[in-house]
Amino acid sequence: MKVSVRKENLKEGLFVVERAISKSLTLPILGNVLLFVEKNFLELAATDLEIGVRYRILAKTDEEGQVVAPAKALSQFVALLPAASVALDANEKSMEVSSGEYATKIKVLSPDEFPLIPLPKDEKYIELEAKTFCLGVNQVVGMAGTSQSRPEISGVFFSFGENQVRIAATDSFRLGEKVLRLEAPQEERSFILPQRAARELVSIFGEREGQIKTYFSPTQVIFDYIANDPSQSRIQLVSRLIEGEYPRYRDIVPSRYKTRAVVDKNEFINRIKIAGIFSGKTSEVRLEFQPEKKGIAIFSQNTDIGEQHSFLSAEVTGEPMEAAFNWKFLLEGALGVEANSLEMAMSAEDGPAAFLPPAEEGYMYIIMPIRM
Repeated sequence: MKVSVRKENLKEGLFVVERAISKSLTLPILGNVLLFVEKNFLELAATDLEIGVRYRILAKTDEEGQVVAPAKALSQFVALLPAASVALDANEKSMEVSSGEYATKIKVLSPDEFPLIPLPKDEKYIELEAKTFCLGVNQVVGMAGTSQSRPEISGVFFSFGENQVRIAATDSFRLGEKVLRLEAPQEERSFILPQRAARELVSIFGEREGQIKTYFSPTQVIFDYIANDPSQSRIQLVSRLIEGEYPRYRDIVPSRYKTRAVVDKNEFINRIKIAGIFSGKTSEVRLEFQPEKKGIAIFSQNTDIGEQHSFLSAEVTGEPMEAAFNWKFLLEGALGVEANSLEMAMSAEDGPAAFLPPAEEGYMYIIMPIRM
């Protein structure tokens, strides 16, 4: 294998695929990166057997081939090179990495031992703009649960159908759902993506201009990113899927609300942060919706520190109502809203509350009260 590539492209490629590197003691080869040269491309790949990442970049090829090299050492060396171009020249035992006046030899392993990372087989795919898709995932990914007894809620749920995709996550105490519109109708298909893979999806593709094609089978999903500029990199994230049936979460969404309050989002966030300082062991903050006074009374108390009261002006309609919530969950729901104002609605004091931003956002957040 003999190839030359731009240093910045190689540096970024190694940085991206390292996200899938494993420090497995039983399979030490998973701590390496596969370098594959074919035609005018250099492809980097890494996997921990749960997720896999492939990164393909343009290169000047003198000799095709493939080799497995230690990811950490290669990445650190390339990052410190001052020249704009890096040459890789490998045989069965070692790979010479040179750039300007710098050169080093790195021991390599046989590519025959490296696990295969699947490529898309199904011709059918669903295409979404990368930034929009990742923003939607990011709004709900933090709400996935960690229960070993209920693995289906430890991931992010994707449901495709008609002209939309629903992205949802819940830990049974709060629920987030983002709805994205699709350009063309789709057959109904769904899957549960592990939370870690969802976070990597956002980290890798969230700031990139281009499209993501989603291919999925009963056991795995492939996110295939193609930049708007064909000369730029192509990246694929492969992940296993979580087996099981996702809860029918929309059954808990109230059909009607008795109390609604529209507040300034930033003011609400600031008041909740302050109340959180004085919350007790359960992180409890009490909200009292007061239609006659046109606002929300906010109260928190900690027996070791003291207590805190504040009043937030708001457009409150419906019945007076009072309930206690985990302040961190309240904060997370408010931060997920893109608009400058948010609407909070309740159907009962012991029932779930909902954050209902403008309909065009397609975002909904449900939070359960703390029962005293």
